[in-house]
Amino acid sequence: MNIGIFNYLFGTKAITEEAIRDFVADTNVKRICFSRIQTHALWKTDEGEDMITVPFGDSIGLLLKEQTGIVLRKSSKGNYYKKLTQEEYEQAKKFVDSYANVVFLRDLLDVSVALSLNFKSDGEARTHIGQLEKSAKYDNDEKAVVELASIVDEFIGKNPLYANADYLCAVPPSKTGVKNLPVRVIERLKNFKGKNISDSIVWTSKTESLKNAEGADKLEILKHSGLEISEGVDFEGKDIVVLDDLYMSGITLQYVAMKLKESGAGKVYGLCLVKSFGNK
Repeated sequence: MNIGIFNYLFGTKAITEEAIRDFVADTNVKRICFSRIQTHALWKTDEGEDMITVPFGDSIGLLLKEQTGIVLRKSSKGNYYKKLTQEEYEQAKKFVDSYANVVFLRDLLDVSVALSLNFKSDGEARTHIGQLEKSAKYDNDEKAVVELASIVDEFIGKNPLYANADYLCAVPPSKTGVKNLPVRVIERLKNFKGKNISDSIVWTSKTESLKNAEGADKLEILKHSGLEISEGVDFEGKDIVVLDDLYMSGITLQYVAMKLKESGAGKVYGLCLVKSFGNK
């Protein structure tokens, strides 16, 4: 089996600083969204055969296999595909419809998804979850936090990989003692069966904002932000879900995941509320 296919189906990905830098420099497609971007992922050949084709296998490959049994193959052009039987087509159609707004991400985590894009398209209004994220984060709208928690709960409830992970943590707040949106959402979850370890992961000296920094510079800022992971938590071989609010470059999420793996974690699954539309 092709090593890339093996890794997205079974393997635990390694994360290093060099790999993060390579990720930043990589300009290939890094997101799949059936409702906005890959709207023709399911299609018919001239001979009438049903096909599914996506630009990469990361994240989507494992969830598709887990929920439908469909295993994607890598083509000579670099995309991933499967010729579908009628039964497989029905399963794939159900999957695509169920995950229409979810954004499958290609990064260094074992699985990485956002629940929605933040905008419908360039220059257009926010999506429903995008508006909730804005209201909860910037307007301190408690009802929006509650609804976001319900949406996250629904996603976790239908995804055993996430529901059965050992630990769940938020990407830590910039300021110690301040509850960011991911922390507030996690406090309201009901379907996660593991332990919330958000308090065990903190920045000790995060004083510089990533907002206006370029990709490689963001990594350097994070390296000097003093991410501290408690030695009182047994990470060895444990699967961890990391929740963030907005996925832009993905560097912060991958940096946190790298540090968790350095502490002994097994698989790390990323879950973000929204993915920025502007970053492909």
